[in-house]
Amino acid sequence: MRVVHLVDPTTGDDAFSMLTMLLERAAPEQRQHHILLYGNVSLEKCFGNTPRTRADAPVGPGVAPGSPASVKFIRNIAALDPHAWHAVGKTCAPLNPDIFHAWGVPSMLAAGMQGGCGAVATLAAPLPQRQWNTVRSLLMRPNRPMFLVTNSKALHHLALSHGVPAQTTTVINQGIAMGGVGGDADARANLRRRLGLDAAAGPIICLPPPYVPAARHDHGLWAAGILREILPGSRVILPPAPAGPHGAPARHALRRTAHFANHLSHPDMVLMPPNFTWQDILAVSDICLCAADGPIPTGAILQAMAAGVPLVATAIACIAEIAENQFNALLSPPGQPRALAARLEELAADPSLASPLVDKARREIFMHHKPRVMVEQYDALYARAQTSVGTSATEAQT
Repeated sequence: MRVVHLVDPTTGDDAFSMLTMLLERAAPEQRQHHILLYGNVSLEKCFGNTPRTRADAPVGPGVAPGSPASVKFIRNIAALDPHAWHAVGKTCAPLNPDIFHAWGVPSMLAAGMQGGCGAVATLAAPLPQRQWNTVRSLLMRPNRPMFLVTNSKALHHLALSHGVPAQTTTVINQGIAMGGVGGDADARANLRRRLGLDAAAGPIICLPPPYVPAARHDHGLWAAGILREILPGSRVILPPAPAGPHGAPARHALRRTAHFANHLSHPDMVLMPPNFTWQDILAVSDICLCAADGPIPTGAILQAMAAGVPLVATAIACIAEIAENQFNALLSPPGQPRALAARLEELAADPSLASPLVDKARREIFMHHKPRVMVEQYDALYARAQTSVGTSATEAQT
């Protein structure tokens, strides 16, 4: 089976992570994977020099060389332009694909216009209302069936609430690699020095990406600022803005967040390392703090839980799906920075409280976010999508 993955500028970090894991664990004798970058110059820069069709070419953020996939690129074509859909079909024709796998709404449009192939789409982040209308229309066409994958039950229920047919939608949990807790002590000490953290600093609080309005990093900084009045050694680390297609708006949001922090009573509480990954930040963090008040991608939070960093967060739907108060995290109502600060103080005052939270969080991640299970579920969905094409063609003839 030959699968062509369509990546566009709306493909988010969680979707990239799922694609990465899918390619790294692909069985070449069963599936041939190809990547088509469908979008603008910012996407091209994210993937480096293009066009590239080498098997050793990286295919996205965090994807190591050696992934069994070829990479092609279509530059500067509008997602809603029928000529773009034709260009996708023409570019992919030599590959003779059996499945088109779209990783964003523009990619869904392109995949939906290709005949004779199965179609699968993965959405790993909430969409604006107008885009849900497009998604619903694509999934309701009887002559060209398409299956939608969401990476959480909260996003699945959101899709159903916008009229997406239940029979075409399924949930596949994002696979999360399980790392060790704490890591190497010398490496951790070296990272702390590079971040300018002295030995007495703590607790170190990290705020997870992405930089979207619903993440409410301002509330997170406010809660951490309250804690700093009690524990002057506490510090906050903000992750750097991504360099990919979402880099520009994320950098603007990061500047606004920093501006807000500088108006707090302790402007030195925010550290913004420019060249550090989220995994680097987790390696030196004592607490992961999420102050979101609306739907957000949760991949970074899942990675924090898998890395053994205790979670303090707001009890919104997407967080409540992966975390339970006093079981594997400490939760508080959204929109209440003082309540978040009380949770932070509770965890900082009693370090022994973190151990059972971390153990249960890692166990939940291991049970429900296995990479192998994610790959197997996608393989089953590919087979189902391929079968549906033949069934649809037979029904059309009769």
